[in-house]
Amino acid sequence: MASARIALAWVVLHAPPPATPDRRSRRPGPLRSLSALAKGGVCLLAAQGLRQLIGQGAHQQLLQGQPELAADALRMLWCPALLAAAGAVFLLHGLLLAITACRPQQCHASGPRRRRRPWPERQVRHQRLPVRPVDPHLQACLELGLPPGSSWHDIHAHWRRQVGQWHPDHGGDLQRWHLRLAAYRLLREREQRRAAALG
Repeated sequence: MASARIALAWVVLHAPPPATPDRRSRRPGPLRSLSALAKGGVCLLAAQGLRQLIGQGAHQQLLQGQPELAADALRMLWCPALLAAAGAVFLLHGLLLAITACRPQQCHASGPRRRRRPWPERQVRHQRLPVRPVDPHLQACLELGLPPGSSWHDIHAHWRRQVGQWHPDHGGDLQRWHLRLAAYRLLREREQRRAAALG
């Protein structure tokens, strides 16, 4: 009777818990199927060993001349039968997991694994825009805070008005000062080249 209770407790303790979606997503299919097949094999081996123990106990009771105790021992054969049924369920579950994990659209023996599609809120389609070369003169106007295509007269007047505020000696940012100074010099060189070309 004690061996039957131990076997029943073993089955209850090692029964697979109901799988939540998080648990299923964390454990890959082949590992789950191997785990279920291993549990089924252990259940069947335990059922066979328990059946032999009960049979040997009943045989010894008969040899000692106690047929009532032998009959009671043989009544306990339901416990290995229950354990064998649990093993068969584990084996069937493992085989079903192995079959579903190896469907044709998911098994890529030769190619790379298919990546899961992202969640809808993360699914952003990036369109490739044609890369246009950046015009340094337009960038220079934007750096000085002027609209693109400003005349040299407007650029020079704006520089004269703002240079006192932008200069680092008057509290301006040193890094921004170097960028603005480079932008002004670039625009000044362009104006000098244009004036030289006009002659």
